[in-house]
Amino acid sequence: PRSVIACCCSPGKGPDLGGKYGDLVVLTDWDTTERDCPGFNDAPRLADDGETRAQAQIRDEDPLAAEEVVHLREQMKHFVQEMVVGRDVCILLEDKEKEIGWLKLTPNLMALRLEVAGATHEILLRNIRDVHAGKLGDGPVQLDDFCTTLMLKGGQCLSFRFSSLAERNHFTKCVKVLALALEQ
Repeated sequence: PRSVIACCCSPGKGPDLGGKYGDLVVLTDWDTTERDCPGFNDAPRLADDGETRAQAQIRDEDPLAAEEVVHLREQMKHFVQEMVVGRDVCILLEDKEKEIGWLKLTPNLMALRLEVAGATHEILLRNIRDVHAGKLGDGPVQLDDFCTTLMLKGGQCLSFRFSSLAERNHFTKCVKVLALALEQ
């Protein structure tokens, strides 16, 4: 038997719970055999040390690529942990105006939530067409090398300014990875 409960980080689904994020299925029968789990045979298999066969193949064939994968995974882990809590951001506006806001990643990792000037704006990661670092040519917003611009599929842009190139590069890379992951 299976029980369906609402996830602790999002509204549940169903007539009484009114959510939109899906249900969390908790298997209550502890001796469920592997063959009873849907998709079990399709799941990546772990080697004895916890890595998948594909990861082991990358490690064996190209140790530098494997090291890059591990480094990116660590960067993403720290980025997600930081962004779920949220952080101050400098938002660039037209005519060289700046606004300070609070940017956070939703717990389901599907959107960025920007709180600025008393309003909250949600930017779905799947709606990010491109993430561009640095200057973008002539436009209504003055960008410099410390800026990152999120270009949305609807034609809108949102630009942030960071205090260092390293901080800008980290943000740019991690948002690109999250947005690309949702395109799959």
